[in-house]
Amino acid sequence: MTSKKKSSKTSQKTPESPKQGRHFGRFLFSLKRLLSQNFFVTPLFQKQASFLLFCFFYYFWAFRYRDFLYVAQNYDLFPLDKSFLIESLTRVGGLLLWLTSFFIQFFYYPLIGGAILAFFFLLLQRLSALFFRLNGRLYFLSLIPSILIAIMITQIGYYLFDSNTGLYRFSFLIGLILALSIGELYSRFQSLKGRSLFGSVAYLLFYPALGFFAILAVCFCIMKEMALPHSSVKKILRFEIGLLILIVVPLFWFRFYSTMIPFSFLFIAGLVEQTVVEQDFISYTYFWTIISLLFILYLTFFFVFVYSTKSTLNSQSATIPSSSSISPSESQSKTLTLRTQPWTSFAILLLFFVLTLLFSFHDRNFFIALSMAQPLENGNWNELLRLEKESQIPFRPLVLMRLLSYYRKGEIGERLFERSISSQTPYRLKKKDLDFRIYGDRILYYYGFNNMAMRGAMNNYVVCKNRSIWTLKTLTLTSLVNNEPDIARRYLRILQKTIFHRKWANRYLNYLDSPLNQQSTFNVFQNNNEQSSNKQAKSQSAEQVHHELLESRRFLPPEDFLEKELLQYYLIACDFLTQNYSQGSINQQEMQLAFFLMVHFPEDFWTSVQTYLKRNQLTVIPKAILEALIMISEVNQRPFDFAPYQGAEEKLKQFHDYAETITRFSNERNPRQKNKIKQELIAKYSDTFWYYVAFVNQNEF
Repeated sequence: MTSKKKSSKTSQKTPESPKQGRHFGRFLFSLKRLLSQNFFVTPLFQKQASFLLFCFFYYFWAFRYRDFLYVAQNYDLFPLDKSFLIESLTRVGGLLLWLTSFFIQFFYYPLIGGAILAFFFLLLQRLSALFFRLNGRLYFLSLIPSILIAIMITQIGYYLFDSNTGLYRFSFLIGLILALSIGELYSRFQSLKGRSLFGSVAYLLFYPALGFFAILAVCFCIMKEMALPHSSVKKILRFEIGLLILIVVPLFWFRFYSTMIPFSFLFIAGLVEQTVVEQDFISYTYFWTIISLLFILYLTFFFVFVYSTKSTLNSQSATIPSSSSISPSESQSKTLTLRTQPWTSFAILLLFFVLTLLFSFHDRNFFIALSMAQPLENGNWNELLRLEKESQIPFRPLVLMRLLSYYRKGEIGERLFERSISSQTPYRLKKKDLDFRIYGDRILYYYGFNNMAMRGAMNNYVVCKNRSIWTLKTLTLTSLVNNEPDIARRYLRILQKTIFHRKWANRYLNYLDSPLNQQSTFNVFQNNNEQSSNKQAKSQSAEQVHHELLESRRFLPPEDFLEKELLQYYLIACDFLTQNYSQGSINQQEMQLAFFLMVHFPEDFWTSVQTYLKRNQLTVIPKAILEALIMISEVNQRPFDFAPYQGAEEKLKQFHDYAETITRFSNERNPRQKNKIKQELIAKYSDTFWYYVAFVNQNEF
């Protein structure tokens, strides 16, 4: 009777529906049938999926993000010293950061760093599957945490040049692996006393070392305890005891070691840097989004784990059909489905890989800026120019690299404004911070602003606590140029304690111990480099260092100059006294004129260009300087005789045509015609200083 009633009820509930309803019902039925099949049930597929996951992440980090890894280790410092370990242990979560810094140093070789990161992501995937028992058709869910964290690390973007931010992104991966490992070890204890003792002692000991991730490990342990089959009263009691331990242990450490952590960071210590959270909280949008998604995902895994545990317990009480009841045709069809299942699994796996590539940070300018690290260190100006030309519309740091390369090659006067510059930064970051972080101190050093380079590096080292390899190298170079060997030795001794930068430090220490260092580098340069090939040098590397320092000295301005910061977005423009600076080389004079143009000082430019033309007795004025001279003369109605200079009259006619086109552009009200005139301006004048000022610069540079 009951079966008949049920069948009648179901027949009443499913009347004939229109075509759309039938199609939707078929779709739901096919989707349910698809999900009911065990795509990931074969152990062979799990091994193959793990292998593919490792290969994908190895390609992702070792090749696609190879420059990302190299810059990450350059903006970090891991000395092989006990004092560094002791210092790390004095802060909550310090041991986790110490471990993270230890692995980051291997990013010096991206092939090795990519293998390390690929192993970590594979380990995280396997631990997620093991801890939450994601087997069968749910196995592919264990890939999601690894992919989310990979996207989160790449979303550092331009904040990679802030070592604290990059360090905490990588430490999140290692901390999550340790938290899952502690949770899995907790579940291996059979008795309640063993689990309670292990969880309490581990939390008490690991909280100072791991901080937030020790709290996360306790949450995983509570999840495991709540999933065990017990009465509701026991579950509530154990949950309350676990929650009490979760709160009391950080308070215990805060009470007796309050200097280790401020109270506001009691439960998130080791997750993010305190100063970053207070000052730049909005920049962590992707970071907090990924963390929220991970916690929601792990809670979902927990409920799936509880549900699957109950279903397995219920299935054990059910009767299992005998193998004789299965017909040969059914067994053959099952064999065929098992053969075709891995292909569907691999399709889902490839889909996750594609999503990782699509959602990772892949701004073109960002990749170019990353690839400029090694050429800038080696002083390879041609390579920097080649890389900068790969960007369609470069932003300020890339343009600055181009100006630096032309300046070092002595071509800045001719080619200063030949390419446009983006007036918008491609990432949500304060322009001042962005420009200063991207190799800022080293660029100042190569420009010859030695004191400003030292000040910028020292600011990063002391104020921003940016203790990085890059900063120490800049401080070493500036100290050597300033003839301060004792200060340089201090930085070199720190670099000597590293693994991969020890050779660089020994190279400069050998120079300091050589006879070439016994006399002032500046005095050697003033003697026309006669002693640059000193035969008393002990090694060829010392002579190479000696020539490098001579080259750096050559670009230094005269000693009696006035240094003043003019650019508000980048600290490279110095207002040198015109008379003193005009005594330098023609390249230095053109650099000074370029600065006056970039910071909109037409009066200073007009005065300096007169001295520049008279002193050098030029018959051909460099293109950018001539265009600026014509513009100031025509706009400000200042008479100037262009007849003695070749090509000046033709350039003057071109400016009149440009001014007429600009007038038509300003008076035009039709958007289509206005855009057409702008395209005409781009085609004819995009490589001129006039277009740079009117459209690209927009009084922002």
